[in-house]
Amino acid sequence: PSSAAPGTGANPPTPPAPPPPQVGSNTVYYFSDCQTGAQVGCRVGDNSRDGTTEATAKRDLTGFDVNNLAVGTQLKFARGGAWTDIFIFLDNRNATPTQPLVFESYLPAGASASAPRPELRSTGMAFYIGGTYNNTDMDGGYTIRGFKINGMGTADTGFAVGSTTRNVLIEDNEITGFGLGFNVQNNTPLGIQGLIIRGNNIHHNYRMGYLGDAYGLVIEDNLFESNNTVD
Repeated sequence: PSSAAPGTGANPPTPPAPPPPQVGSNTVYYFSDCQTGAQVGCRVGDNSRDGTTEATAKRDLTGFDVNNLAVGTQLKFARGGAWTDIFIFLDNRNATPTQPLVFESYLPAGASASAPRPELRSTGMAFYIGGTYNNTDMDGGYTIRGFKINGMGTADTGFAVGSTTRNVLIEDNEITGFGLGFNVQNNTPLGIQGLIIRGNNIHHNYRMGYLGDAYGLVIEDNLFESNNTVD
């Protein structure tokens, strides 16, 4: 996506009728990896396992199709774990506002209650939400919370949100080391609707902590600190 700030009108266009309700799977998948930055005692998962219990945790998202998961699916990443070269492209047409696809942390058995949040390290873009640029098919119903998302001082974007995306909740994350912590592009035809950015620590992103706009945008209770440190 472009880094230029998008323009928006006063009133959002009328979205298409929602699809019929789906029965949520409530399936949970567990992930654990111990790359650079992981806590001592971290246990590496195995991608040959099914990932449906903590004991059978997968290592990472390699070969895992997040965009065909059923409504209500939860992807849980181990606290104290660390992943490298993260790039998560979200365009799931099954997720809904009331039964979102959820990315969050879990505390592994036997781990200290003070185990740090899972760290997702990126060398380019960590999350690209909304499908391909300027697509016309609405997707959304995503929750992402409880991570440290680290661009290591060189990566481009922590969260890119664009196209016809709806009902995205990004909360309680630490977002640092990117050019842009957020790049929110309210593109046609329906723009972005219902984006909530809440309770995040957005710091030391060398261009900007946040850029862009959306319909129904909520930005609240975040800490913005030491961003835009490079002219």
